[in-house]
This record gives sequence, structure tokens and C-alpha cells, in this order.
Amino acid sequence: MNTCMALLRPWKLFRFFFFTLMLNLFFPFCRFDVILDCVGGETEKWALDCLKPWSGAKYVTLVTPFLLNTDRLGIADGMLQTGVTIGTKALKHLCRGVHYRWGFFAPNGPALDEFSELVDAGKVRPVIEQVFQFSELPQAFQKVENGHSRGKTVISIIDG
Repeated sequence: MNTCMALLRPWKLFRFFFFTLMLNLFFPFCRFDVILDCVGGETEKWALDCLKPWSGAKYVTLVTPFLLNTDRLGIADGMLQTGVTIGTKALKHLCRGVHYRWGFFAPNGPALDEFSELVDAGKVRPVIEQVFQFSELPQAFQKVENGHSRGKTVISIIDG
């Protein structure tokens, strides 16, 4: 697991700096109604500045400290710390005219079944740009890092 995370760390940093640069270059005066943050960390600091103040704009993050706090502090103290964190962040950003929310999700079997039926019926089709064999993993990473893809890059772990 640590090896995989070490391989992905440069990509995460590149992606963070690339999107920060793009926002600063192309959206300096644009403000958004909603931002869904799936990355967390440093993203929160600059993303909140990209929301329209006092217009009902919402910042929703899927990255919560709930599990980290309960692992580190135990259930009672972790839940208390998480409550304090969300309260202070929500209040701080509400004073700036922005709604701060944490998004939680749970697997939904019936929804996945319905999506599976759509895929089987051919109504949902992924756009695959290139398929690499597992032995070509470094080339696949290089292709993804270069960007400019028009579809998904797939790693095949089965010879064929």
C-alpha cells in the first residue's frame, strides 16, 4: 500500500499545482456557486476563495477528519473533536457568506444495480483512449502525467 501511495504522490502534487495555476490564470474573477472537493488538504484553502460570497454558495468536501479523529482520540473524544471542527469551520465560513458542508456517502446496492443495467444495455459507455498491459505500467503513468487525454487510460492485468 505504501508503495502505491508513493507512486501516486507526485501525480497528486502535479494535479494540485496544475489546477491551482489554472484557477489563478483563467478564473481570477470568476466565482462559483458550488465546489465539490474530493481531494481535501490544501485544496480547501484556495477553493473557498473561489465561491460567490453572500449568494448561497456551498463548499462540500468528501474528506472529513471523522475517522482520523476517532482513530487517534477514541470514539467519544474523536466525535467531540469532529463536532468542534465542523462547527468552527461552518461558522467561520458562514461569516464570509459561504456554506461549508461535509458530504458523507454510503454504498447503495439498488443504485449500483440500476447503473449496471444501463452499462449492460449500452446506454453508458466509457471512452477508452488507450489500453496498456501491466508490464507497461511506467508508460501508462507517463501518459497520464502528460495530460491531454480524451478518454480513460486502462491497465490490463490479464494477458490477451
